[in-house]
Amino acid sequence: MIFTILILTGLLVGFVSSFFGIGGGIITIPALYNIFPSTAPQTIIGSSLTMIFFNSVINTITFVRGGRIPNFKLISIIALAMLVGSVAGGHLINLLSGTSIKIIFALLVAFSLFKKIIRGKRHADNLNESFADDLNAIALIKMIPPAFIAGLISGITGLGGGIIIIPFFISFLKMPYRWIPVYSNVAMAVSCFAAVITYSFFSPPVENNFPLKILDNFQMGQVNLLIVLALSIGAAIASQFGASLSNRISKKSAEYLFLGLLVFILVKTIIDIV
Repeated sequence: MIFTILILTGLLVGFVSSFFGIGGGIITIPALYNIFPSTAPQTIIGSSLTMIFFNSVINTITFVRGGRIPNFKLISIIALAMLVGSVAGGHLINLLSGTSIKIIFALLVAFSLFKKIIRGKRHADNLNESFADDLNAIALIKMIPPAFIAGLISGITGLGGGIIIIPFFISFLKMPYRWIPVYSNVAMAVSCFAAVITYSFFSPPVENNFPLKILDNFQMGQVNLLIVLALSIGAAIASQFGASLSNRISKKSAEYLFLGLLVFILVKTIIDIV
């Protein structure tokens, strides 16, 4: 039953990540906390980031095959800054309690929801289809701090970082919505790879009270490979559909769906903390 739930969670993650451009951790983390309430938060987060890495790679391949190829200079700078941040976050997490991590996660979701609401239609009519051709040194440098912060928060909370970097894609680069999932997934693939290495090989062992003993045999550092496999199977199946739909649905519909998702996750996380 647990593995069925994990695969179904992966299906939702695969669709959401390829459709909205977020890593899917915003769904995976609350789901894993509920499926494994007694498991160490470090294992939940490490497993989430590992799944996001594989999922982002699959999504990136899907986008490139569909003709959406990102600008190499821009994505290199964003991915490198996120990579450095994710490594730092992977080390910081061992200094935080499980409750602290959940509170940080809830605050992050609330911030993302707030940004979405107050932004409204401010940038709706000011998006630039040729944004990648109009890049200059200043625009590239301006993306480094938010990309680093996105990576840092990713390493601490288990999110892929996409939910943090997306508002800056729109605000700083005037990036059209159909390109956001492309750049977000490529950046997350690079940054999450560093986090996977940190959590798998350079993090201290933690106490996991898994409901199924078989899971103990697949623990590598702070990553559970069997959990990652079940989530990734579902994500791989659904990512193709999400990527295709993201290129066809209207911007307004996508925004409303994303807002609804954020509200649901925020309410559920607050209930878990209380």
